[in-house]
Amino acid sequence: MSRRAALTGLLLLLGVMLTALGGGCASPPRETGAPSGGGPSPQTAASPSASPSAPAVSPTPSGPVTLTLWLPPAFDPAGESEAARLLRSRLAAFEQRRPSVRVQVRIKAVEGEGGLMQMLSTAASAAPAVLPDLALVSQDMLETGVLKGLFYPFDTLISLSDADWFDYPLRLGQSQGSVFGIPFAADALVMVYRTDKIETPPADWAALLETPAPLLFAASDPQSAYPFALYLATGGSLHDEGGRPVLQPGPLTEMLTRLDEAHRIGRFPAYLLQYRDSGTVWQAYENEAAAMSIVWVSAYLQQPRGDTGLTLVPTPSGAPISVGAAWLWAMASPEHQALSAELAAYLTLPEFLAQWTQAAGYLPPRDSALALWRGENQRLALRNLIMATRPLPLASARTILSPLLFNAVEQILQEKSTPEEAAQVILEKLGGLNP
Repeated sequence: MSRRAALTGLLLLLGVMLTALGGGCASPPRETGAPSGGGPSPQTAASPSASPSAPAVSPTPSGPVTLTLWLPPAFDPAGESEAARLLRSRLAAFEQRRPSVRVQVRIKAVEGEGGLMQMLSTAASAAPAVLPDLALVSQDMLETGVLKGLFYPFDTLISLSDADWFDYPLRLGQSQGSVFGIPFAADALVMVYRTDKIETPPADWAALLETPAPLLFAASDPQSAYPFALYLATGGSLHDEGGRPVLQPGPLTEMLTRLDEAHRIGRFPAYLLQYRDSGTVWQAYENEAAAMSIVWVSAYLQQPRGDTGLTLVPTPSGAPISVGAAWLWAMASPEHQALSAELAAYLTLPEFLAQWTQAAGYLPPRDSALALWRGENQRLALRNLIMATRPLPLASARTILSPLLFNAVEQILQEKSTPEEAAQVILEKLGGLNP
């Protein structure tokens, strides 16, 4: 055989070997998922579904893994409060449970420049590698993120079908038929009163009119929740059959009439318009500007007072009702989704939720967690509150309805309009929006 033929044969043999090697190599599998707004739910070959009541332990991928959490400042585990210590210890316990996993916390502002949602939007389009695995968000932030395709559903990773979960925080985490948020900390509107001045708190309108004291609420807040509670208590609906935001004429007029009735005998004085949010109402209550106030229950739980009682907000019919909000864990990255879901499940197990929510001053989203709270009387009062609470209307509906209700309340407290006239203005404006 000539040297030229031998060289040709050697090259052919080398080519066959390289082809065989190339065909036998495959990239290692990685967790993938479809973001909200389209495509299938995230799937993971590494882990079965994990339940928050008993999260499954799936194999940790080879090599170190970092799970990044974005949290609002109020939930910073590096703080000095008991709640911060508990959360810090829980995250450390997860790392011990998963020796090859490290949890990295980043604190992001809730609103404004550099806020959590703005940073998520920027990172999703410009730097996906810096997206957090989990973010703790409000229900409004979750709604916005789902509409923008920033969050991934937990559907194939966590089952929340357990009846142990309270209904209203669970519903706040659902969108488009999927679970996008795992409830962590809940809140609800409540009435606080001074037990040395109010012997029996008013449960209905007749009792409220007979109680010789004004009832403070954030009348100057365009997003005030109390008017929604009053409207819902009259049997009103917030959406039509097509899902568009509405206010029904009968319940709307009745709600405004009751408000006007209480205003004219001093229960809702005009000076309520100086209170711009629940925080200023609570501050006024602490400064003894009123014996009764409508606030978020977290204000009471975070700053308990021995002279203060807690009860459901008074409604025209006396029907037990409130509206509630929540903070929820949302999954923002396509990476490590099985581990992200496992961590969310670990952070919402009843034993930890019981300790953390009581220390942090929030309502637990699970019945079994509330059952572990200290103080039987408080547990009973809070359970009655939670069972009577409905989800705060979606931000997309409140954007339309809240300013209309705010203007009507303002007109009535300033005696510039009758309830019928104020209702008619609202209905005409809604008619223009929903032809």
